[in-house]
Amino acid sequence: MKTNRKLTYIGIGVVLTGFFISFFFDPIKIQPVQILSPEEELTKAEFSGVSDPQFGDTVVNSTWAMVLTHSEFSRENAGGLEALRNWAKQRLISDRQFLNPLNLPQTRSTRTVFDSFTNSFLGLPFRLLESGTASFLRWRLGEFQETSAYQSFRVNYYELFGISQESAKLLFRYQEERAKESISVLLSAAFWICAGVFLICRYLFKKDSLKNFLSLFWYTLAAFYLYLSMSLDSVVVLVGAIGSLALGIYLRYGPRLSVQENKSIRIEKGAFSSGALTFVLWATVSLVFLQIINWIKGGILTGPDPLTLLIGGVTGNFLHDPVGIKRSVLEISGAIWLIFSLVTMYRYKRGRERSREVESELRQFGRQKVSIQ
Repeated sequence: MKTNRKLTYIGIGVVLTGFFISFFFDPIKIQPVQILSPEEELTKAEFSGVSDPQFGDTVVNSTWAMVLTHSEFSRENAGGLEALRNWAKQRLISDRQFLNPLNLPQTRSTRTVFDSFTNSFLGLPFRLLESGTASFLRWRLGEFQETSAYQSFRVNYYELFGISQESAKLLFRYQEERAKESISVLLSAAFWICAGVFLICRYLFKKDSLKNFLSLFWYTLAAFYLYLSMSLDSVVVLVGAIGSLALGIYLRYGPRLSVQENKSIRIEKGAFSSGALTFVLWATVSLVFLQIINWIKGGILTGPDPLTLLIGGVTGNFLHDPVGIKRSVLEISGAIWLIFSLVTMYRYKRGRERSREVESELRQFGRQKVSIQ
C-alpha cells in the first residue's frame, strides 16, 4: 500500500509539474542556438570591403588542386579542407543563401498527448542543458582558435578559398554547424557517464546482484532510446527502445510459463543460472563495443559519427579528423573486449566445473544415505 501511494504521489507531481511548466513557460519553442559569430573575423583589415558575389558558383563548380603551405598539420589540413569543400558544395546547391541564414525560432511537434507531456516536462530542462553545452562549446572553440593547428588551417583555407567576407562566413558556418551537431552527443555522453557511475556504484557498494545490474542497464538504454525516438521522430529507435525494455523486464523478472493442474497457464518468476547471466553480460558488453567500432569504421568528416563529434566538442577542433584518437580507441576497445571475453570464458567454464562437482557430491551423498539405511 505504501509503495502504491508513493507511486501515486510521484505521478501526480510529475503531471502537475509538466502542466505548470507548459502554462507559465514556453517549453515547446526552440530558440536558435548561436555558438560562433564571424563578426570578429570580418572586422579585420584584410576583409574590409572585400566581397565575392560569385563565391557560391566558384565553390560549386570547383575542381581545385590543393597546394598547401607546408607545416606539421599539412596532411590533416588537406583532409579537413576537402571535407569542408564537399560540405559547402552540398549546402550551396540546396540553398545559395545559407551563409546568411534567418535564425527563426521553431516549435516541437505535439501530435499526441505523450508528445505534449514530454515536451512540457522535459522541454525547459533540456533547453537549459543545451544553453550550457553551447556555452561550453563556445569556450572550447575559442581556445582552439588560439592554437597553431587552427592558424595553420586558417592560412591554408584562405589560400584555397580566397580572402573575402563570404569565405570567412563559410569557415565559421562550418564550425558552427558541427558544433550544433555535437550538442546532443555531449549531452548523451554526460547522461551515460552519470548513469554508468550510478550503476557501478550501486553494484559495488550496495552489493546488487548481476541480474539487477543488467536489467537496470537495459532499462536505462530503453529510456534513452525512447527519448531519442521522440526527439528524432524515428520508428527504428522506438523499436530499439521496446526491445531494450523487453529484455530489461525479462532479466528483472525472468517470467516463464507453467501449466497448472487445472490445465491453466500461469506466468511465474523464474531464475537465471550464473552461466546464463555471464553470457548476457558478455553479449551486452560486446554489443556496446560493436556500436563503438561501427562508429569508428563508418565515420567521415562530411558525415561525422558521434565519436568524432564528441572528440571535436571536447577539443574544440571540428576541422581535423581525429584519426589518431579513434585508432587508439579502436585498439583499446579491441584489447578490452578480448581480455573480457577470455575472462568470461574462464569464469563460465569454472562455474560449470563447480556445478558438476556439486552434482557428483550430491549423488555420492545419496548413495551413502541409501547404504546406511
